Amino acid sequence: MHLLCSTCQWVVGYVLAMVEQVADSAYPIYEYLKKLGANQPLVYQDDTGARVLSLIQENRAEPAPPRTGMYTTVLLFEGEHSICLYFSGRYAWSA
Repeated sequence: MHLLCSTCQWVVGYVLAMVEQVADSAYPIYEYLKKLGANQPLVYQDDTGARVLSLIQENRAEPAPPRTGMYTTVLLFEGEHSICLYFSGRYAWSA
């Protein structure tokens, strides 16, 4: 097992905190795009199986989760605005 020096641990922690801050800032935009897309007159959808590493680890856990499938759903909304959204997980488009 390799250990990181304290400086490296601090840098990794700092970067992860910044990534989380950016994601938190972008979340309201994501929610708005979902609402805006739902009001477009035309929607294309594609569901595809996906391999999500964290879900693979959960599937190997004891006990296994009740749903083990992994999906990626792509929604392309067209109309006044063209919007493309991707959803991945066990319940891809139940967001």
